[in-house]
Amino acid sequence: MLELPALLSADDLAAIRADLQRTDRLDGSATAGPVARQVKRNLEVSGEDPAIKRIGDRVTAALTGSRAFREFAMPHKIRMPIVSVYEPGMEYGNHVDAPIMGDGPIHATRTDLSVTVFLSDLASYDGGGLVLETATGPRHVRLEAGGAVVYPTHYIHRVEPVTRGTRLAVITWMQSRVRDHEERQILYDLAAGIRALPENTGKAERLLLHHVFTRLYQKWTAV
Repeated sequence: MLELPALLSADDLAAIRADLQRTDRLDGSATAGPVARQVKRNLEVSGEDPAIKRIGDRVTAALTGSRAFREFAMPHKIRMPIVSVYEPGMEYGNHVDAPIMGDGPIHATRTDLSVTVFLSDLASYDGGGLVLETATGPRHVRLEAGGAVVYPTHYIHRVEPVTRGTRLAVITWMQSRVRDHEERQILYDLAAGIRALPENTGKAERLLLHHVFTRLYQKWTAV
C-alpha cells in the first residue's frame, strides 16, 4: 500500500471541483457487481458526462507524474476513473472489486491495483473512512483533499458511513507491468535502497545493484 498525501495540486482540485458542480449524480449501485451491489449505497457521476474525461486526464497525469507512484505501481494500463459521492447515511460495505474490468483484448484491464483520490477537505465531513483489510489487520485511510492511496485490488475493503457533509473521491484501477504484488514490492524496495546509497558508493557497486534491478524487472515484467 502506498499513500500519496498531496497527489493533486491546488489547481487540480479547483478544476475538478468546478467540473463536479455541473454534473448529475446517479445511483452508484449500477456500476457494482451482483454481490457488491447489495452493500453499495452512494452516488456517482455518469460515465457519459464529458467532465469525467477531463477529471480522468488530470488524475492520470498526476499519477504518472509521481515518481513514487510509478516505482510502486509500475502501471501498464490505467482505467478512466469514476467519481463517487457519499452524503449522510451513505456507505459501501465490505466488498472486493472485480478482477477484470472492460471487455475485449484491447479494453479489458486486469485490476492489480486500486487508487482512491480524496477530493473533500477533512473538516467538511465526518465518517467516510476507507478501511482496507490487510494481512496485518485493518488499515483506516482518511486523507486530506488531494491525497491518494494505492492498494492491491484484492483487498476486502469498505467505506464507512458518512454522518455529516459530503465525501467526494475519484476511484480508478490499473494493470501493473509486474503482476505479482511481492515481486513488485521487492523492486520498489530495491529502487529505494539504490537511491539511498551513500554518495561515496563506488560506480561499480551502483552498477551492480542497477544490473540486479534490471534483471529482476525484465524477469518479472509483462507488456
